[in-house]
Amino acid sequence: MARSIQQSGSSSSTCIAIELGMQVVRVVEATGLRGGDAHITRRGSAPLSPDFWAGTGNGTVQMLASALQQAVLSSGITGKDVVASLPRRMVTLRPVRLPYAPPEELRGMLAFEAQQYVLYPLEEVVLGYHLEQDAEADGMITILLAAARRMLVEQVMAAFKLAGLRLSLLTVSSLALAELIRDNVEPVALVAVDRTEMDVVVTAASRVAFTRASSVADAADDSLAREIGRSISASRSELRDSAIAATYLVGESADSGSGLVRSLSEILEAPVSLYNRQPITGQDAETLKYAPAFGLALQTQSRSIARVNLIPEEPAELTARRRQSRNVAVSIVAAALVLLLGGMQVQNYLANSAKQHQDQVDANRRWNELKPRLKQRVTQDTKISAVYDAVNSGLDRQHPIVAILQGISQSMPDAKKIWLTDLSLQRGKTLTIRGSAMSADLATGLVQSLRKSPEFSHVRLTFLGDVQQTLPAPAVPTDAAVTPLPGFGNPAAGAVVTPTTFHEVFGGARPIVIRPGQAPVIPGRHPGGFGMHERIVAGGAGGPAPASGSAPSPGTPPVATMPTAPKGPTTIQKTVTGFVISCDVGQPPAPVATTGGAS
Repeated sequence: MARSIQQSGSSSSTCIAIELGMQVVRVVEATGLRGGDAHITRRGSAPLSPDFWAGTGNGTVQMLASALQQAVLSSGITGKDVVASLPRRMVTLRPVRLPYAPPEELRGMLAFEAQQYVLYPLEEVVLGYHLEQDAEADGMITILLAAARRMLVEQVMAAFKLAGLRLSLLTVSSLALAELIRDNVEPVALVAVDRTEMDVVVTAASRVAFTRASSVADAADDSLAREIGRSISASRSELRDSAIAATYLVGESADSGSGLVRSLSEILEAPVSLYNRQPITGQDAETLKYAPAFGLALQTQSRSIARVNLIPEEPAELTARRRQSRNVAVSIVAAALVLLLGGMQVQNYLANSAKQHQDQVDANRRWNELKPRLKQRVTQDTKISAVYDAVNSGLDRQHPIVAILQGISQSMPDAKKIWLTDLSLQRGKTLTIRGSAMSADLATGLVQSLRKSPEFSHVRLTFLGDVQQTLPAPAVPTDAAVTPLPGFGNPAAGAVVTPTTFHEVFGGARPIVIRPGQAPVIPGRHPGGFGMHERIVAGGAGGPAPASGSAPSPGTPPVATMPTAPKGPTTIQKTVTGFVISCDVGQPPAPVATTGGAS
């Protein structure tokens, strides 16, 4: 868990803010933050290799450290205490509603809630949060949850240390942009456009309502405008279809002479203009490139709309050593005073110091003994919860799992470019689909297809972003024929598995999905909560050939042997689009018609 942020005033009216972009690093020195006359006094930038964010090659930390040093040197800034922001694409942001709880209990609740939105194990991420709304009448609070890969955060902190900079705040670019439009009551959108990258934030009623970041293949105005239009249209679901009052542009590609403003105005059918509001009003056009970094400087003040800190908390051992060092310093001063008071007071002081030290040693020893037991209990609880969810979901007989899987299979747009990694069905009829696709359009296309299916309702896209995944290498085509399972149609002919066939063959044990040209897929659940697939291919009508030197036992389901593939690379690393889709199983009940008569 990262450090929680308390809204307190800044001790200085000057701040050095560094925006870590996907392709460039920008730094500004802002002054007048406390007096209300904030403005940029120095600024500079340096290019950043995309290999740093991809995490490929050696010396990734050195890449960022060199870019930081070059940007600071070009700006003429001499200060060492800085704040920074990560790109929105590298962080998961999600508003969640939780029952009110003390801070020490709230952290555990957030960690449990984050499992629904984070695609990585919790031990591999750093969590941060911001309390957006205090407890309401129903006792619920609204919290903005942020999650980033721990390895990435550690690399960024190492690069700042290597560059000779002291990092005190690591937040998100979208939240820095929100500071520039934080005082709006009506929904307002601010878009940062930087070459092929875009970052959208929408604020309403002085809180962050929607954020999204993505990239396009080229920097053409039409491509950027279409991507921005899709993002702003997606924000209407969070705003309950409220109209956006204004849309502003900042960033390197925000130019009044380009066609981006005109193209985006036509797509949104609403006015779009360059950002020209306080405190940037009246400054040169070059300032628009540094608007995200300037918003980051404003975020350090007490009126911040949403501020999270993704710097991990200090380890307990380091905290104990610092506490012990402070105790030693106090002991030296106290010893000098005790010597003046007499031998008796010295003896009392030494006795108290020894007892305090022994208590601290005993407390550390007890904590080290309890840590393995606590970890074991957490692991057991996770396994039990997974089994309970699986059994609880399977008991929902009103919605056969085979029919649900059949509806998902028929909605898949292109099985070669989109795949599912996890399906979870709650007893309350809520279905969560996790997967990856080669593009964002395939994920949104799957959402549209699911909305047309009679098996689902209230389909919503709860997560969409780029992730690094290990994919299987393309297989060498073989001439081996794929024969159907006993009781099922030919997969190559596009046969559909019906609930009746499923129960006749497997007794309803586990659902099977067959798509044209593919082997049957049996979805399962990983103990850690992540998806796992089991693929089987049946033999001919006479059953599969048994393994050499063995005979099949009676009652054993037929299992086919797979053709031997040529040796070669088995996996490849690739950036894909991860998505999470939530929907309800079955259609909502029809509204009850009411009649009335004249009185």
